[in-house]
Amino acid sequence: MPEWLVDAVRAQWHMDMADRSVGEVILVRDAGPYEFSRATWELNLGCDYDCIMCYLGEKRFEGLDMAGKRKLLAVMRDAGVIWLQMTGGEPLIDPDFPEAYQHAYELGMIVEILSNGSRLHKDHVLRLLVANPVQPQPTHTDEDRYVRENGDQAGRHEHATAPSASNGPASG
Repeated sequence: MPEWLVDAVRAQWHMDMADRSVGEVILVRDAGPYEFSRATWELNLGCDYDCIMCYLGEKRFEGLDMAGKRKLLAVMRDAGVIWLQMTGGEPLIDPDFPEAYQHAYELGMIVEILSNGSRLHKDHVLRLLVANPVQPQPTHTDEDRYVRENGDQAGRHEHATAPSASNGPASG
């Protein structure tokens, strides 16, 4: 492995790649029938906020079971999807989110999360994102904005201030 790559990986992710081959750490995928592409996946229709501008309406907590999610991710991989945006509803409240995210990552997809950020403080979410880094894209940057847009009625089951792009997890 080239020294510049070993140094860059060590600096960004604190991992030592010095004694590993490129094939052990880099997944090279073949293009699909549509070459390489991107996709947006609404993981579920549920949400823990009740934003007045939201198109979801009833916000039912519906979506595929994990077997269906694995099958859909395989179809996306085979179609050439390398950039996947996971959204919803709120993707982080989906009970299968950690497994679906990990599976997409293992299939070689670059994963972005479009989230209201309300669950970013949960230990299992933080562990997952640290182990498989992405830059979450919060849809609400702070409580003040949420209240300005929705008032205090908010229908929220739980609240945590979402990180702004400047203080969120480092992307890799």
